[in-house]
Amino acid sequence: MVTTAVEAVLLVDGFVYGEGPRWHDGRLWFSDGPAGKVYSAGEAGDVVVEAEVPHASGLGWLPDGTLVVSTLFDAKVYHVDEHGNVIATFDLGDVAASTNDLVVAPDGRAYVDLYQAIASEQSGAIGLVDPHGNVRVVATGLALPNGMGFLPDGSTLVLEVDGSFHMEVEHWHDDVKRARRLTNRQRTVVRCTAYELRHEGGEVAHDLIALGVPRVPQSAA
Repeated sequence: MVTTAVEAVLLVDGFVYGEGPRWHDGRLWFSDGPAGKVYSAGEAGDVVVEAEVPHASGLGWLPDGTLVVSTLFDAKVYHVDEHGNVIATFDLGDVAASTNDLVVAPDGRAYVDLYQAIASEQSGAIGLVDPHGNVRVVATGLALPNGMGFLPDGSTLVLEVDGSFHMEVEHWHDDVKRARRLTNRQRTVVRCTAYELRHEGGEVAHDLIALGVPRVPQSAA
């Protein structure tokens, strides 16, 4: 593997806390939860406020172009039309105290982080929300799930987990390693830290192979 240094160039600034980036229709979309806004930025640095949604976090789109926005510090998912108007609000309070990131599959179903406070710890799960707002929990036993996306073929959901069974940050690394497991024959859950992906890719790959994840031929990589 050849590593090339790339110099970062400032594109846009002036936000409270930008996160949840998605590339859509030739523009970089992202949320600013503390500001309660969803922005898009063009390659020339032009910025547009696309919607105003309280505690905006994850972003995705239905097949008809409707913007889907999840929240942090609240358990809601919003549908927003092309003019920035909220046209539907779905309350997920029955299954979570808060949501966070979100990704929408091509068929319009959304996967969203679910957080529940249990005693002094946070327990996480993943919810599957259909275009009508019906939700069911499809994965549990996660500690603060956050960023998510699909591999190019759309068949695999990739999930980042911020924490683990110990809430002290110095223990997360070891806990996440121990938590890797094959949950059933249809779904493989591989938990790893961002540090491992950057610095211990070989060890993560070894665990993937041990879990039965097929190798990608070099010609297809």
